[in-house]
Amino acid sequence: MRITLPVYIFAIVLSGLIISPVFADKIPVFHMDSQTLRESVTDQGSLRSLSDHLLTFSHKAALDLTGEEINPWRMDQQIEAMADEIRSQLQPSAGTEETFRQLNRWFFRDKNFQVDRSRLYQSPLESLLLSEVIKKRRGHCLSLSLLYLMLAEKLALPVRGVIVPGHFFVRYDDGNQRLNVETTDQGRHFSDHYYLKRFMHGVNDSISLRDLDKPQVLAVYISNLANHYKLRGWNAKAIEIFHFVLDVLPGSPGVYINLGNAYERSGRIVKAIVQYQHALKINPYLCQAHYNLALIHFLYTKMFPVARQHGKTARQLGCHLHPRFGAFLQASQP
Repeated sequence: MRITLPVYIFAIVLSGLIISPVFADKIPVFHMDSQTLRESVTDQGSLRSLSDHLLTFSHKAALDLTGEEINPWRMDQQIEAMADEIRSQLQPSAGTEETFRQLNRWFFRDKNFQVDRSRLYQSPLESLLLSEVIKKRRGHCLSLSLLYLMLAEKLALPVRGVIVPGHFFVRYDDGNQRLNVETTDQGRHFSDHYYLKRFMHGVNDSISLRDLDKPQVLAVYISNLANHYKLRGWNAKAIEIFHFVLDVLPGSPGVYINLGNAYERSGRIVKAIVQYQHALKINPYLCQAHYNLALIHFLYTKMFPVARQHGKTARQLGCHLHPRFGAFLQASQP
């Protein structure tokens, strides 16, 4: 399941292999403003619950991206009612471990929250908006894990978010027992080695497989939302959000790729190159970063040997290449 912190290969116009910057028709007044972002990592923001912050961001993103008004207070009441339902099924003497296991039974068996397999390798906006996840009981690895974290917070459980490249899950650790909970697979427990082998080939960053604190969890969520601002053509807003995210998660190569993509879409090619290079310093095996650099040097800088080098690496790493760029590489063979 590769959803969280998605990275995008820059779109190619099939008729002529031309990449055009994407601009919005007009610049709206955004509800996802700088003050909202800053408050989430300040001392004052630390006094607010994770649920409060997440629901605020979901509310503001929904206003910006869909025009829909979602009442965060009512959503919080819904989540509190869920937590109350879980508490009602516990014995008065139930400890932390039994509460954790009851949360798993309620979440995955009784309510059947699960991954939306019809969009397994996509990150549609509705899978990020928490109101939709609650209503449909479907989401992807990030949104399901965030709802799980909000419930765990209300139940006072020691559960933290964990990120690996392209994926997000949660971890229970009460000091005696440490269990990874895979929210895309009915709460199954997988070892750290499983995630290391599946998601972390060649990765050398400072955040993967570590417990995330509250600002870091929020930054992961905001980064995913920022991609939808970018896809709407609101590149300046996306760039602002990605820079904020990098202040909190400086070791995340996927964010550098997304920031580079936003710069590229706005026509700022040199800045885009710098971000892709940052990503490769952290993880030299990112085919998306190699492919984006290959296209930039093929189409803009005309540095064809560099384009060829990155293109070949991207192909070796499994990137699907546009036929015309593939033909360029083939023609370059000795």
